Amino acid sequence: MGIRRFDRIPVLINVTLTFGSGVHAGTVTNLSEKGMYIRTDRIPSVADSAVEVLIPLNEEKIRLSCRLIRKELIREYYNGMAVEVVNPPDSYLDFLDNLLAVL
Repeated sequence: MGIRRFDRIPVLINVTLTFGSGVHAGTVTNLSEKGMYIRTDRIPSVADSAVEVLIPLNEEKIRLSCRLIRKELIREYYNGMAVEVVNPPDSYLDFLDNLLAVL
């Protein structure tokens, strides 16, 4: 496994995932500037799949374009995935700065 370039921030954030032809629920358990880990039982079938992650904030939502990096298989069931955030928007980077400021 490679060395991460960005520190992960532990969180529990309910998100909406869109991939393939469906919309699914997930929970982000850690995130960074370039990636995140999402607990979910719905996983894209193909590595390198496009995944859209919608993070709800108070009155707005941050929409992230992501790419599936890894799936986690536990006892024959998928329960999570690691995604890379592709071209993170400024609103996401500001969100991370605000998280770090309160930690």
